[in-house]
Amino acid sequence: TAIPPEDQERVHRCLKVFEDFCIVSASVRKGIDIDVEVDVVNPAESTAT
Repeated sequence: TAIPPEDQERVHRCLKVFEDFCIVSASVRKGIDIDVEVDVVNPAESTAT
């Protein structure tokens, strides 16, 4: 389900921070090309267990 428009900018910011500070991805990227995908879940629709 789509992320509400008011949260989309925050999601993009979180992904950017993740890409900039993920130590493993940064280390691997130096040797090979990688593509990281993150599944974004709308918290209003997720269920806590």
